[in-house]
Amino acid sequence: MSSLAIPAGWDWEIDHQQPGDCSNGHLMPLIGTATVPEDLPNARRVLLVLGP
Repeated sequence: MSSLAIPAGWDWEIDHQQPGDCSNGHLMPLIGTATVPEDLPNARRVLLVLGP
């Protein structure tokens, strides 16, 4: 029996889909390759500003 390989990362593009202008729009979208979205560049800043 072989073990499943965990992928090194997924390609993510996450946007908050807020209609109109948003004062935190400069933080979005989060784009990149990571195992989980929290590992994307600027993800910690986005979570601090917009919440989990």
